[in-house]
Amino acid sequence: GISTASGIGDYASKAKDTTCGKGKKKVRSIDAAPTLAHRVLAALHRANYLKHWVQQNHDGLPQKAGFPQPCLNEIHGAWQDPSNPVVPMDGHLRGDLIDLLQEWEDKADLCLVLGTSMCGMAADDFALSVNARAKNTGNRLGMVVVSLQQTQHDSKAALRIFAKIDVVMALVAEELAGPIDSASADNSSRSPLVVLPYTLPKPLKGPHESVFKVPYRSSGDKARSANQLMVLDLRPGAAVRVTRGVGKGFVGTVRGMTGTGDYVLNLPLQRENHPARGKKRSVYTLGRWWIQDALKGEARYLPVVNESPQFVRRQQEGGNGGESDEISGLD
Repeated sequence: GISTASGIGDYASKAKDTTCGKGKKKVRSIDAAPTLAHRVLAALHRANYLKHWVQQNHDGLPQKAGFPQPCLNEIHGAWQDPSNPVVPMDGHLRGDLIDLLQEWEDKADLCLVLGTSMCGMAADDFALSVNARAKNTGNRLGMVVVSLQQTQHDSKAALRIFAKIDVVMALVAEELAGPIDSASADNSSRSPLVVLPYTLPKPLKGPHESVFKVPYRSSGDKARSANQLMVLDLRPGAAVRVTRGVGKGFVGTVRGMTGTGDYVLNLPLQRENHPARGKKRSVYTLGRWWIQDALKGEARYLPVVNESPQFVRRQQEGGNGGESDEISGLD
C-alpha cells in the first residue's frame, strides 16, 4: 500500500504467512508522517497534473503532505473527519461521496492505481470504468497499476509496474523536475515539479483560543453570502454536532487538541450496525486542514458545527475600510 512506508500496516502485510511488510517499524497510525509518494502526488497536484484523489485509506496522509481536502474523496471513511467514520464491510458509503466518485469517473482520462489489491471495493470500479472508457473511445489514457503484488485486473491496465510506490514516484518526480515546454498547449498551465519536505504543522490557535469565523451554515454547507460568517467554537468543552453521515445530528463535546493542531472530540459511537451506536461515547479527530480550508471558504463542507451556532454579519465600513461584526442568530 501507499502508506506502508510510513509504518502503517496494510491488508497484504496482515495476511497469514506473508513476507510483505515484515521488519518494518510500526507507528501509531494517527501520528504517521506522509511518505515520499504522498508528497510527490501533492506536488503533482500543485503543478496541475493531478486533479483528484480517491483515497481508499483512512489515514489523512495526503492532507499532511499538502494535498487539499476539497480535491480528495475519502470514500471508505477517514480518521480525521468525524462525519465520515470508517465504513465497516457491512456498512454503506456516504451518498455525496458516491456522487463525487461518479463525477470524477466521468471526467478522468487517466487513473493511477497505487498499492491497492483491487479486490472489489467501490474505488476499483472507478479505475476500471476510466480504463474501459479509454479503450472504447480511444482518446483517453486508461489505468496505470503500480504495486508489488498481482491483482486480478493487471491484464486490463494500459501500463503495469511491479515496484514499490515510493520508488516509482521518485522517478516520476525526477522526470518532471525539469522545465516545462510552454509551447505545448497541454503543458502551458503546468509548472516544474517541486516536492516539498514534510514538517510537523503547528496549531492554528491555542486550544483555549480556538474560535473561528467561517463562511458556512449550521448544516455544514457553505454560506449563501460571503458576508455571512458562522462562529465555530472548538475550545475544550464546546458542544458540537455532526453535520452528515451515519452520525448526522449526534452531539458531543470538544475534548482538546493534539500537538499538531487536530481537534479531539468526544461523540456518540457512529459505527454502522454496532449495538452501542449512539449510546457509547467514542473519540474522534477533526483534522486541522478542515479549519484551514473553511477559513478560506474552500472546504466542501464542515464535518461538525456547534450545537447552537452563532452567526456574524461582516460589514464594510466606509471610513477606514475596516470590518465590523454584528452578532445574529439567523442562519
